[in-house]
Amino acid sequence: MRRSPSARPRKATGRASTNSSTSLIATELAPALERALSKCQRLREELSTKQAQLRKFEEQDHASFKRWLVVKHGRLLSQIRGLEEELREHTFILKILSKCAMVCPGQTRAVHAELLDHKKRGILFTFVLSIPKETNASSAENSATQNSRSPQSDFEDCSSLPQKHEKAPKLKTCYRNLAKRLHPDHSTLEESLRAQRWHEIQTAYACDDLETLQHIEAVCDIDQTGLSTQVGLARLNDLAEYHRAHLRPIRRALKTAETHIAYRFHRYGPASLRYDMKQKLKQTISNLRTEIERLKQAADALL
Repeated sequence: MRRSPSARPRKATGRASTNSSTSLIATELAPALERALSKCQRLREELSTKQAQLRKFEEQDHASFKRWLVVKHGRLLSQIRGLEEELREHTFILKILSKCAMVCPGQTRAVHAELLDHKKRGILFTFVLSIPKETNASSAENSATQNSRSPQSDFEDCSSLPQKHEKAPKLKTCYRNLAKRLHPDHSTLEESLRAQRWHEIQTAYACDDLETLQHIEAVCDIDQTGLSTQVGLARLNDLAEYHRAHLRPIRRALKTAETHIAYRFHRYGPASLRYDMKQKLKQTISNLRTEIERLKQAADALL
């Protein structure tokens, strides 16, 4: 018995197969999107928490510690500031005397006397060492010798210099789009956040870092549309990497803050200090005096 034409099985159309493959891909991507979204949310929360902790340390603990230190040990702090200024002056004197001993050894004592006079009048750092004409002439001869090199050597020196290179088109496009979005005339972000993002894109563009620019672009997109799986897996991964890059320095800064003497000072006061501050300041004064004495002896040796 022959089958009727209407009973023949129909071939699947291309549109139906495309729809089924698309739905299959979407079903397979759903767990990855959920994981990426969860990771972004966790990183954003950690970044916000650690930023608040670091800000609390700087605005409360460190500020309270400095106020207490000035009130409690103001005299010792003033003494330290005076010794630090004296150390800077003797360092400058030794530097000038060392240069004078190399260029014009016979003028060392006269230069030293002139330096002490400048120090007494409070204008030490305006002193400029005058080099004799004979030394200038020898320097001119050396420069003439250097200028008489062959053109081939000049070419070799120039070839070793870093050459300017053209920016990649994709890098330029990404940077221009971000610059338009973050410009004060177009951006709706608050001023501090806009300034931070502007600095980030300038640094990334100067370093030819296309990946960082794409991460910043992902953050700007999600700031407008909101964080959800609808933004896509690539954008979520870019956002996660952006948060990781910002978390690294904040984690290091928090570790440093935890070892700082002012950590938790706002809450516990002087009881949180791990050593006697008065003894610590006195030790600093002793170290500064020792270093100043060493510089004086070095200057005397040059005379």
